[in-house]
Amino acid sequence: MAPASAVPLILHRSDAVRIGLLTEYPLSHRAGWQSTVRRIREALEKRGHEIVLLHEAPDPHRAWKFLRRLRGKVGRTHLNEEQVRRGAAQADLRAQSVDLILSVMGSRLLAAMRSDRPAVYVTDATGKRLRAEYPAHRAQPKPSHAVEESVMARCALHVYSSEWARRSAIEEYGIDPAQAAVIPLGANLEPEPDCAPDPPAPAPCQLLFVGRDWERKNGAACFDILAELQRRGVDARLQLVGQPAPEIPPQLADCVDHLGWLEVERAADARRYREAYRSSHFLLLPTQADCTPIVCAEASAFGLPTIAPEVGGLSAMVETGSNGVLLAREATPADYARCIEDLWRDQERYRALRASSARRHRELLNWDAWAAAIEPILQRARQTRAA
Repeated sequence: MAPASAVPLILHRSDAVRIGLLTEYPLSHRAGWQSTVRRIREALEKRGHEIVLLHEAPDPHRAWKFLRRLRGKVGRTHLNEEQVRRGAAQADLRAQSVDLILSVMGSRLLAAMRSDRPAVYVTDATGKRLRAEYPAHRAQPKPSHAVEESVMARCALHVYSSEWARRSAIEEYGIDPAQAAVIPLGANLEPEPDCAPDPPAPAPCQLLFVGRDWERKNGAACFDILAELQRRGVDARLQLVGQPAPEIPPQLADCVDHLGWLEVERAADARRYREAYRSSHFLLLPTQADCTPIVCAEASAFGLPTIAPEVGGLSAMVETGSNGVLLAREATPADYARCIEDLWRDQERYRALRASSARRHRELLNWDAWAAAIEPILQRARQTRAA
């Protein structure tokens, strides 16, 4: 695929698609999936396509958002049944003027719509995979299973962020392989334009952990990895981005800096976020379950190698030797520490990995590349309507 820098800005084009963007998230709330949907919209508009927002989700009450921010659940917004019904009616009315529907986290709305426009389904996981690997999803009510299955059957084409998710759609839902594609996600935070990230200070070895769900992301393992690195004689430090605030072991208190949760769409937070990436040497993500964490694309944007286990769809975001190292699911803190130490003590190899990490972002893990890759799929979906 062509580097992002080679993807042209197309203001006017004869084959532009009028896309009805469908999502349950309020785009005025700039965090989590909302930020991702905004990037998708901007990247497609940049390539000359017209975007019609089919549904304008209500902005959650300010106090409710504040409480969820405290609990580290920013971005998880769910409409009630009445909001879904009204939202689908609104979307049906607006869909009359579009060529196709692009559903990004909009399953319940799409299931309730009556529009005959072809739909392209974009997601990072299937419900069955989430219920199998995410404890929080195991109690999901059965009606939601039926909604997902009906939407997947209704959509003309499917775009998944990893082969892991695509394989689940094919094997567990019976989706035609010819109708399912993989396009990795882009970064929601990048270095400022025309500003190449400076390499961090050569010492100490600075680790960075980013995650809202401390338990699922296995954040506590970062402390064990840090302690093991120090036992091996590596002068290491750890920065944490996330909530709630973890209990830091007293013996590591001087080596750990907890920055709280940072939202990329807030100017002050974005500055601190960029500084955390710029000052770090490795993104450490010892997660127990994950889809395709965008934080890996963001780390690559700053030339930061990711060290993570091969779980879920992580192999779509991290390629060993290209922009990090994927360890076995059962890897121990000692395994992580050994991997980091080996790279850290071989600075030539480490610098090469930083360079290839940045290159992987430029060539693949960015929203311009995502938009360029989905274009043939959108054209194909539009042709199904013409047929």
